[in-house]
Amino acid sequence: MSRRHTIRGAGCTLTVVEFGDPGGPPVVVLHGLRDHAMSMRWLAEALADRYRVIVPDLRGHGDSDKPGSYALVEFVADLMAVIRHFGLEAPILIGHSLGGHIVCKYAALYPEVVTAVIVADGLGGPPIDVENPIEHRRRVWQSNVQTALELQDHRRRMTDAVEARQRLRENNPLISEELCRTVVEYGIEPHPGGGVRWKWDPMVPKVWGTFNLDENEMNWRMIECPTLIVTGDRAMDHWARLRRYEGDLGVIHDKAIERSLAAFSDARHVQIDDAGHMLHYDQPAQLNTVIKQFLETLPA
Repeated sequence: MSRRHTIRGAGCTLTVVEFGDPGGPPVVVLHGLRDHAMSMRWLAEALADRYRVIVPDLRGHGDSDKPGSYALVEFVADLMAVIRHFGLEAPILIGHSLGGHIVCKYAALYPEVVTAVIVADGLGGPPIDVENPIEHRRRVWQSNVQTALELQDHRRRMTDAVEARQRLRENNPLISEELCRTVVEYGIEPHPGGGVRWKWDPMVPKVWGTFNLDENEMNWRMIECPTLIVTGDRAMDHWARLRRYEGDLGVIHDKAIERSLAAFSDARHVQIDDAGHMLHYDQPAQLNTVIKQFLETLPA
């Protein structure tokens, strides 16, 4: 059974879904770009027998406000607002993609109030090409600039939920029918011109221009709590479509993970087979198992 709340974030209103026992150890789960809280339902329910699981719609997503302002610091401030609103002490933070960036930044800034961090895929961003770091950074920022130039409300108008589910399955062929229906049910809204559209604000990608890749490694070095990094064996398929890499993508990915692990004081890495960037879509059961096994290693 889930409970829905509306709270005040950093200058905007956030919708938050709560699962589990209110008296259990707290877990906060943050979804990624163009997603929403209820896509994390299977993970939340898997943890609900032991934990109090708090899953907000990020600003610009789901039923939360879409203020048009999307700097990383604002997402981090929203997370602080969630933690303060519910009075969470030493929460476990779980983040996917953009959510991974947010939880890592929060854990770096406030190590005394975080028990553990779990990052699902890519540490929240494309792996750094460690063999060509300068050129890689140039390509990433060129892409950010181009994205900023092209941002507009280009959300495709779809006929109905049936078409939305079809498009979601085309982009995520491993997603189950039940999860597909849940993602669409909570992820679409009426289109002004008729039909439906996705709820996420197309201005959200501006967040990628509000921090840099070097800052990531500094954040990781500042994190003191145990950290779990989970990736899929096909994760680079996603990043290759969004960023132009040169060389063997598998080698780039493996070296990036190795370098990232070295930056943390206490981190371990688990790879899930037959999964891409959207781990919670592709292999939710395996992801849930990996996370629960990690949580069992934490001090009581």
